[in-house]
Amino acid sequence: MNPCPDGKFIIIIGVLFPISLCQEYDDLGDMTPRPIPPEFDFGPEAKINKTELEEDIEECMEEYVDCVKTDRKREICAMNDHQKKKKFHSLCLMEYENCKIKDGDAHWRYYMDDNC
Repeated sequence: MNPCPDGKFIIIIGVLFPISLCQEYDDLGDMTPRPIPPEFDFGPEAKINKTELEEDIEECMEEYVDCVKTDRKREICAMNDHQKKKKFHSLCLMEYENCKIKDGDAHWRYYMDDNC
């Protein structure tokens, strides 16, 4: 029992369950996975339900991961097709950003080392 600020006491009651009410793991029966019924099995393409955009972004991420393995991770200044400058923490991040850009949007290109 713990005293409360006003001098009253709080009683915490725990609930105990008899062990006989708990089911033992041995009583669960056969736990092997069942096959998918034929009416719900649409083949491997149904299990990988990705949009074209998701596949493109996934490909961009794979290229980014490969690039990071060799990049020096130095800050660069990049300029896009509209002469706007932007700082990237690495060349790989700039390339990743370009990969995600849709056709017709301004792509980034290396402009100079350091801050813009």
